Amino acid sequence: MRHALDLVIASDPGLTRWRAGARAALAAVAASAVLVPLAHARHESATVVLAGIVVSIMAAARVFDDTPRAQRLTMLLAAPVAIAPIALGSLAAHHLWLDQLLFCVVVFCATFARRYGPRGSVLGLLAFMGYFFSLFARTGAGDLRLASISVLVGVAIAYVAQFAIVRDRPDRLLDEMLVAFRARAALLLDALARRAEAAKDVPWREHRSRISIARLNDAALALEDEAEARRRRSAAADQWALDVFDLELAIETVADVVSAVRAQPAESRRQVGGDVVALGARIRGRGAPGPAPVAGRALPGSLRRKLRFAGRIIAGTHPWTAPAPADAVIGESVTAAGVATALGLNPDDAAASREAIRPSLRLAIQAAIATGLAMIAGHPVSSARWYWAVIGAFVVFIRATNRAESLSRAWQRILGTVGGVVLGVIVAQAVGRNEHMALALLFLSVFGAFYLAPLSYAWMIVFVTTALALLYDTLGNYSSALLSLRLEETLIGAAIGAVVASLVLPTPARASVERRAADLLREAAQAVAALTAPDAPSLPPRARLRWARRVDRAAQRFRLATRPVWDINLPLHVPRYMDSVHAAMDLAYALRHLVARSGPAANDEAAAGAAPESEWLARITAARHAITATVEANGRDPRR
Repeated sequence: MRHALDLVIASDPGLTRWRAGARAALAAVAASAVLVPLAHARHESATVVLAGIVVSIMAAARVFDDTPRAQRLTMLLAAPVAIAPIALGSLAAHHLWLDQLLFCVVVFCATFARRYGPRGSVLGLLAFMGYFFSLFARTGAGDLRLASISVLVGVAIAYVAQFAIVRDRPDRLLDEMLVAFRARAALLLDALARRAEAAKDVPWREHRSRISIARLNDAALALEDEAEARRRRSAAADQWALDVFDLELAIETVADVVSAVRAQPAESRRQVGGDVVALGARIRGRGAPGPAPVAGRALPGSLRRKLRFAGRIIAGTHPWTAPAPADAVIGESVTAAGVATALGLNPDDAAASREAIRPSLRLAIQAAIATGLAMIAGHPVSSARWYWAVIGAFVVFIRATNRAESLSRAWQRILGTVGGVVLGVIVAQAVGRNEHMALALLFLSVFGAFYLAPLSYAWMIVFVTTALALLYDTLGNYSSALLSLRLEETLIGAAIGAVVASLVLPTPARASVERRAADLLREAAQAVAALTAPDAPSLPPRARLRWARRVDRAAQRFRLATRPVWDINLPLHVPRYMDSVHAAMDLAYALRHLVARSGPAANDEAAAGAAPESEWLARITAARHAITATVEANGRDPRR
């Protein structure tokens, strides 16, 4: 039970995903409860108010502006931005070529709006969904008034859900993130213990360990960013940041030992596994007081010293209380600027400056062409549901900045739709005519879609398709043939989107990868020079930490840039890219040890004896060469 709870907590730092899912489900329930009876009272079909329900869900879950004031402004803009395309759709409802042409225009504008950051992204998506549901519900001029009212009501419900019921708690966010960091650290140690004791070290165990280490580093960086954003800079806050750094380094050192101990006899591996389990108990606060566990004499001296170094830090470091806001903020800026966002909301920020055309404009052109072709290809398949092909093509370009990301988006859309059709058929047949059960599962699917969206787009589409099947079931229009048609149209749209991304103004991932690799190598070279300079011992602790975190953030950006071509769950899997990501992680890890050796712990016997400085410098050099070799091989590969 504790392990399962840690998994849930660690996967959602700050409970941000839970809040997004809860807001979406709450908005869906409230908007349905208000708008469906309103439609029935006016003797209209419930499909007319679907736009208001969907806009309410999207506004409640997708407004990500940095400040509450900006979020409120975005929410107020949501209503007119969604109503305008519904009006366009209703006016063009009986003119096939006109509504298709207007749809392409809406798609172009919605995609181009991403250049304006989170606000432009969500408003563009709402505009697209408004036009889409005007076609879905066949909104005519007579239905426009009710559809507009439904959007206004939906936005009002979303506003209440976000700012009154499921509110963000900035004052608690850092504490919640610390809880998640602690859970992730404990889970990683549990996994390392199992790996140490396993009879055979299969590749997937090593891969999962590396991914878990990367996520731990991401969590540590997020903690520092949040503390900085809340102006929690003081001497106590600096010490807290160093404690987080030390704990992260200690856990990575345990992983280093576990990787090396795989070549040792089974008895040594079991002993190390037991020691790692004890360290996990220390992280959870259940360890007995006393010295940290140390591997037996059968373990080689270098590994024993590294494990002792890690154990002493884990036993003596407790950064589980967030620093209080500082009365006097330290003026030194220590957070590296330009950290890439996983959402990729502004493609202009993530693209190479040498492009002749703005990335936001390029993506908008690609999306418009792809949706136009999807209309042509989807209409012969179904003259009533051709717009499913359009949405399949449109989403290929959401949150993508290059060809590899677009292809990966198309692949996940296809996988999610296939899984959603299968699950939707099973759930709809199991529910039958039980309308209350269908509604409950529908709202649960809405929660699941937005709860899982940041983790996996494919899983989000699984739940969206399941919710669509349940919606048809409650409306009395469900059939397995209808879900099969959705799958067919989605395949057409996603395939067209992938082809357009590859052939029309293509931007290969190579440019982004090369730029991120160059940034990482430059940051590493500067950090090594600063930490090995004659005056390095005089550097204050915060300055040493700054060098480590600059390299960490550069490695994080490199990992995000290469993910579409190394993630084993995606179709573009190229093993050497995964090797380069491993090298980037090794580079950051070795540099963190270099920082530790130059810090206060350098005089500690365990820290000094863990490994000589020459070992970490050699590992840094090897990692830099590995990254350079991969990037050069990538430049010679015409497929990329």
